[in-house]
Amino acid sequence: PPPPRPLWTRPDSRLGPARCREPESVSRMDVEGGRKSEGGGSGFDVENLMFGSVPCAFRTVGGASYAYDPTGFAEVPNSEKEREAAVKKYKPLTAEEYGEGYEGLQLPAMPTTRLQVKKSSDVSSWPEILRKPLMKVPLDSQHDLKGFACGVRSAIVKVDGQWYRLKGCGNNADGFPIRINSFNREFRGCMFPDTAARELHMSSVVSKVLKPLGIKGANESLGWYEYDAFAQDKYVEKKGNPPSWTLTKGKEYTLPKILRCCSLFKINGDRRLDCHVLNGLELLLPRLCQKTNMKAVLDRFSPDRAGLADGKPQPTGEVIAYSFEIFWGMSMEGKFPKPGEGDSSALKVLCDLASGQAKTRCLDETSPSFPKKSILPEGKGDEKLWISYEPSNPKNVEMLHTKNPVEAGDGGYPTLPKPEHWEKVWADSESVLQKFYSSEDRKDLLPYLYYRFGYECGMIQRAMTDNGISWGTYQDPLGLHCNAHANNLVLIAEDAKEHNDTFLAPLDLDMSFKEENFIFSYYSMDGKEIKRATKKDDQMWNTYLRIEAVGFMKTLAADAGGSTGVQNVSPLPKEMLPLKIALRDTMVCAFWDAYSNIDARIKADPKLRKPAYALLRMALIMTNGKIA
Repeated sequence: PPPPRPLWTRPDSRLGPARCREPESVSRMDVEGGRKSEGGGSGFDVENLMFGSVPCAFRTVGGASYAYDPTGFAEVPNSEKEREAAVKKYKPLTAEEYGEGYEGLQLPAMPTTRLQVKKSSDVSSWPEILRKPLMKVPLDSQHDLKGFACGVRSAIVKVDGQWYRLKGCGNNADGFPIRINSFNREFRGCMFPDTAARELHMSSVVSKVLKPLGIKGANESLGWYEYDAFAQDKYVEKKGNPPSWTLTKGKEYTLPKILRCCSLFKINGDRRLDCHVLNGLELLLPRLCQKTNMKAVLDRFSPDRAGLADGKPQPTGEVIAYSFEIFWGMSMEGKFPKPGEGDSSALKVLCDLASGQAKTRCLDETSPSFPKKSILPEGKGDEKLWISYEPSNPKNVEMLHTKNPVEAGDGGYPTLPKPEHWEKVWADSESVLQKFYSSEDRKDLLPYLYYRFGYECGMIQRAMTDNGISWGTYQDPLGLHCNAHANNLVLIAEDAKEHNDTFLAPLDLDMSFKEENFIFSYYSMDGKEIKRATKKDDQMWNTYLRIEAVGFMKTLAADAGGSTGVQNVSPLPKEMLPLKIALRDTMVCAFWDAYSNIDARIKADPKLRKPAYALLRMALIMTNGKIA
């Protein structure tokens, strides 16, 4: 007999008969989610690397579907009436206004006036399987479609040769549970009318801003689902010792007055810059740079760098968080962050491996072999690995990823890729790199990649700043938010079209807003309360943009406390930490070059694209099981 229907999926005639369409990306999946390789056996291919390797399932459920039409989206005027309506969202719902069961529920609130949306129900241009609302369900349950998980509340699927992202299609495979926070409650796993509309609209706006720079957006807006409410009894609470977020059961709820939504996009990539690309590259360092002279790397640092005398240069994140953030912030007080302005002298101690890169090979890279036992070439898989110089044993569940050193058996210890899944793709990439590294045109790829990554990030942030757009930096009762971080960029596919040999594309714009609709010039946060300012603060917008730029730099710098969306975990042998720091230094220097409108010192080189993507494929293999 078929597995039982999940408790949260209502028996409803609109669900249709149980069937499973497996699009071309998963049409030959075996029970482990792999694809049959051309030579037989089970394995993943390059598309799995670029778009997904953790399978998930969807089922058609009740609700409505709407197409994104940019002519039907408009920002309302920034009037006092609209500002008051926006401020009201900062407070949890009450039983008096909404009814029993709604009390304490907090909906997303951004410091911006609303979008006015004219709905279009014409989704005839969509693939048929996507025209009715889909939701993630357990793989072993009845389902209509298979795809890949790409986030706790997101998934991707390939239909008719095109990849799509569904953002807000369920909290893993558990529907939309309610998370119990210390002072409010919130739905998890979904979007809401405001956030769905905002992401669809701002993705289109930002793509237009970046197009003249030859940078693609990660998402092309398609539309959204509005789900019918259904009965659930699932909650997310902190349990255990140390406490961690745990799925529990409790009183059943439906709460139809809160509309749960999912945004749909065509996509140009999925693997995130931090947790997939940078962490993967850094896990490759012991093999890729086994011939590197670490003394030569240390010699590239400024003699003024703290810790250098002991061979332990101060981590990049500390330089940014302890020096640059203070000096630049103070010198820019009350000013708009214009290119090149402000005291950035703290950046002078950063190492720049890109300097002179055209003439020298300071790392002497070699093509990495497949890691079957350890990330170390001669390792056994039981080595102590380090994410920083100082030991750390945190008890707070939110900081467990900072345990140092990391030992075999720890949650943060590298999980090696399965040879039966990835060895063929690795061998193809290794062949490309061996040919490149033995040619007369050989160069070190890491300085090139880290510089280009940083420069593209700086270009994106500069363009958004100059066009009066915040990625999503503001305060609310939960604290300070900054959506400008290294995991909100994806690596675009190698064969992507319409770009200037760039690597990255931005996404996650559901919290973004424009200066003309910004309300925090009129209000301010006082603890967990939002209050009207005594007078309009015309500098508040500038203040948040400075916070945004520095916050972005901190995540590129691998600052452990830079963002909850970026963990920067790639443990290494302790002696290789200076190399990781030098690479992160290089990326931050490049960001600042672009943000300051300084011409790139390493230009995009079409000749390096093929070997660069060969190396990037290896990096993605190292992190293939991670979900952002």
